[in-house]
Amino acid sequence: MVLRVDANDVAELQALVRTLKSVEKPVASAIRAGTRAGAKVIWEEEMKGRSQTVFEARFAGTARVQVSDQNVTLQAAKVRGQKFRNGLDLRQSWPEVERGANREKRTTYSRRSKNGGTHQVTRRTMTQFRPRNRAGYVAGPAQKASIGRVVSMWVQTAMYVIFTGIERH
Repeated sequence: MVLRVDANDVAELQALVRTLKSVEKPVASAIRAGTRAGAKVIWEEEMKGRSQTVFEARFAGTARVQVSDQNVTLQAAKVRGQKFRNGLDLRQSWPEVERGANREKRTTYSRRSKNGGTHQVTRRTMTQFRPRNRAGYVAGPAQKASIGRVVSMWVQTAMYVIFTGIERH
């Protein structure tokens, strides 16, 4: 799951991007590093604060941030995390964890009996997930809460690094 703060949508952010293109490489690198550190804290705090189940807590633990001169990308479930005992891999099953699943879905599969034979069983295999919610349970609400904070922090970090660079010279 990738959520991107794009500078093309807001005039103030476009001015920031133009400024970042004109500064020296060490200054731009310092701005990216400061933004990454601050955005990571905000994104992880928002994700972990909204997780209520074990699946959601693991999902929140995969929160990552990428920063470039043009945008800030908030990511979740893109890294290889520890698999659950039942074999669930969050990189593949994040939609069920984030947006819920049809809990009444029945799946028929073969299983081996105690006597060594096989037979078909029908089970509800999605009951461990929460009910469907289009907006999501963790990343969706965390995104809405953190985007304003991340953008504000990005601008503040850029201004701070640029002005401290000017004062030193």
